[in-house]
Amino acid sequence: MFPTHIQPELKAQETAAQAEAAQLENPALGLQAIQLGEQPVQLRFAKPSVSGAARPLLRLVNSKDCRRTALIRVFYQDRLVRQLDVRIPAQWASFILDLTKVLGQNADAWPEVLELAIAAQENPVGLVESLQPGPLPKLLVGGGQQFVPTSAWVAVPVGAVSPLQRMLGDFLHSRAATDYLGWMIGCTTTGLSDLYRATGNESYRQALQRMLAGVGEGLPLEGMKRRGEGTVEEPGYIDLLNQRLESFAPVAALAHLQRTQPTPERAGVLRILGQRMIETARITRDFLTSEGCFTLAFPLAATATALDETDWFDIAWQECARRWDFLWRGAQVIQRAYSDGRVAMVNWARGTAWLVLGTAQVVLQLPPEHPGRDELISRLVRITPLLLQRQQPDGLWPVFTDRPDLPAETSGSAGIAAGLALGAKAGWLGGEALQAAQRCGEALESFIEPDGCLGGVSQHNPAGEVALQERYRIRAAWGVGLYAQLIAALV
Repeated sequence: MFPTHIQPELKAQETAAQAEAAQLENPALGLQAIQLGEQPVQLRFAKPSVSGAARPLLRLVNSKDCRRTALIRVFYQDRLVRQLDVRIPAQWASFILDLTKVLGQNADAWPEVLELAIAAQENPVGLVESLQPGPLPKLLVGGGQQFVPTSAWVAVPVGAVSPLQRMLGDFLHSRAATDYLGWMIGCTTTGLSDLYRATGNESYRQALQRMLAGVGEGLPLEGMKRRGEGTVEEPGYIDLLNQRLESFAPVAALAHLQRTQPTPERAGVLRILGQRMIETARITRDFLTSEGCFTLAFPLAATATALDETDWFDIAWQECARRWDFLWRGAQVIQRAYSDGRVAMVNWARGTAWLVLGTAQVVLQLPPEHPGRDELISRLVRITPLLLQRQQPDGLWPVFTDRPDLPAETSGSAGIAAGLALGAKAGWLGGEALQAAQRCGEALESFIEPDGCLGGVSQHNPAGEVALQERYRIRAAWGVGLYAQLIAALV
């Protein structure tokens, strides 16, 4: 049986096939999913708690990173009401459908239970580089009482708050802010941590702890029970210790929590994680990525601060410095470069953000007397004129920053601007950098979707450079996390 808030009612002639399609994606987490196909699946959604004028939105959450293109069709009372052209960018990605034309905006007149039929079909769009064979999308349709992602009927009161307030309030505190991959989680957890430190608002700390205690790659990190030295009961913790440097991004927020609310348990977890990050940094690789500044150097530096492990600062700043040496080549900022000369994602906005924002966050952790601090600051100072030159009149950066003919990319823009704002507020960069960050923050507000999620985000880089150059954009919780870091830096 599916959870009561989303309970499929299958037609008699479909029962056997549809029941086989509904399956537990992860029994330990209570995640449930239903496979979409050309035959519509009947779903029921309970009415959200709202009254008065509101926009009814249907949030559909994809189960797996199937990396497919598809048409999702939604039927109400046997009539096609919406059709979505979707490209699955990542596990737990979500899509929004506005049902105002179907239900109106008088929430008092909405049905207590919304019955819809949802189907999907292939939709070839020529993005061969990004496609993978496999089934059509699945939808997450439940998660019990745990703080896990799920498809839902949500309501947005008309005129109650600004889009930015909805992003910083409702969205960041909801299940919709959950992501699966560690680097994605790290964007949002860092955003919540930065907002908490900048504003003192306890709701951000509570949302952060709820997220760190939730699900995703490497989670839970908060509230674990240790069985003995170096071991933890929760299986999610083991997932983080896999030498994928992107997986460590949420550790920075855990370290910040330890500084404000120290506990022996959290210190023990951070010590183990710190050693694992050092081991990961020492692995010999034939490539480097700019993500390492944000997902490895930053959490290691934050952990060093929380535990007063001064030797770890050396490793953190060196991880940043060698990426600058290898990936910044004058007018080129490379997201991934190999020792044999191959490069990928040159001047990609989000790749630039990882380098700039990650480095700024590392510098803020380094002791004032640390010799690596001035060296990293000098890199930020030297690259700032290039960043300012490539910012467009609308305040954003194109998806590839040296291509003004291409559309903007909101998450990369937020990350670049956050790095500039942190540097300006700390006194390393000038007023021009702060003004650029402020213009970007103002421009991003127009990309906030009705439920508070950031739209205009480029797909995650496995989609390939051709797909990223197109005008197709997604909504992404990790984009909200990067924007939240910008807002916190501007407070």
